[in-house]
Amino acid sequence: MHKQIPKYLRLKVRRYLEYMFEYKKQYKLSEVEVLNILNENLKDQVIVHLNGRMLKNTRIFSIFDFRFLSEVTFLLTNETFSMDDHIFEEEEKGTKMYFITKGTVVIMQKSTHTYIKELQVDEYFGEISFFSQLDRQATARSRGFTEVLSLNKDQFKETSSLNYPEAHKIYTEIEDRLSAEE
Repeated sequence: MHKQIPKYLRLKVRRYLEYMFEYKKQYKLSEVEVLNILNENLKDQVIVHLNGRMLKNTRIFSIFDFRFLSEVTFLLTNETFSMDDHIFEEEEKGTKMYFITKGTVVIMQKSTHTYIKELQVDEYFGEISFFSQLDRQATARSRGFTEVLSLNKDQFKETSSLNYPEAHKIYTEIEDRLSAEE
């Protein structure tokens, strides 16, 4: 079967697996394995602490209620990107916002061939599409192996609309304001 896969793709898969094995060897147990060992109460506290740090450091989230943000921490998903992976493309519909936990992400505008900026650990991106109905304004690409926490827009909206009417109202006001600026 591996003969059917192009050499460049086989190399990319190999590098990814080598990275994951090396990273796992370095930390012995993965975060998921550690969390699975803990009881539910401790697991919840660890998730809120680890993921909550990312949200607290994001200015736009400071206007949301603490209880709501605590629940949002459980919506964050770990994702790993290989070297030069496209995380999202300019002009596509945005469904997630990202928080960098390891590595580097380059933001560029392909339509004008413009380098915008390079983002590091504890920085975020994808917020324009997340908080509006606008398509992606730029392309995001991983510089090397990059790990992020992603927040799904639909899950965020559903959580706010079902249990946190004030948070849903804030989100809707931001979305309306940003979408109107189009």
